[in-house]
Amino acid sequence: NNTVRFVLANFGSESHSIHMHGHSFFVVAVGYGSYHNTNNFVSGTNVSLSCSADEADVPGFSDQLCTTMHWRKGFTPSVKVTTSTLRKDTVVIPSGGYVIIQIVSSSPGFWFIHCHIEPHHMSGMAMVLNIAQELQNPAPSGMTTCGDFSWSLADFYQKLDFDPTKSSQPLTTSSSLYCACITTTTQLGLTIAFSILGFVMLILVPWVSCIVAC
Repeated sequence: NNTVRFVLANFGSESHSIHMHGHSFFVVAVGYGSYHNTNNFVSGTNVSLSCSADEADVPGFSDQLCTTMHWRKGFTPSVKVTTSTLRKDTVVIPSGGYVIIQIVSSSPGFWFIHCHIEPHHMSGMAMVLNIAQELQNPAPSGMTTCGDFSWSLADFYQKLDFDPTKSSQPLTTSSSLYCACITTTTQLGLTIAFSILGFVMLILVPWVSCIVAC
């Protein structure tokens, strides 16, 4: 039940929607980047943010390469939670800006926090929060762990009784495992059929709409 505060800074050129599992959080402060007067594009990071000196001294450094932020000297953000403070589980971090969020760590578990733009998520914009590990329920007896699943691709095909060199061969039933295989020819036929259907609909829909309207 500790109060935990996160500063999510964005030195990049695009916004990020950050989602937290297991908790909702208070949005206690938001800062925006600098904008051009004419086109409203982001021209720089928020004046309150500064990158670490170790990174800033690297030749060729730019704000977008920053991984460790600090508040500029003399700046202290105003942070206060009241009855009207917004509470969410997803928040957009503006380009060149920051968001300060606050949670009460009242839900034990390993909780994922990540960018909800999938390519960013898949490339590593995510982390796991380990909340009160000593209060977490133990894993069920016999539960698999990382590394338990060690089948090779050959083992996988053997379990399925499937020959990958024969692309038209359907997968067969093995104990309780059953998979259906659609051949390449079938896939091609379905693709052509749906393409023709789409073309016909593209032609017919405007005519039908016109007849109904008239």
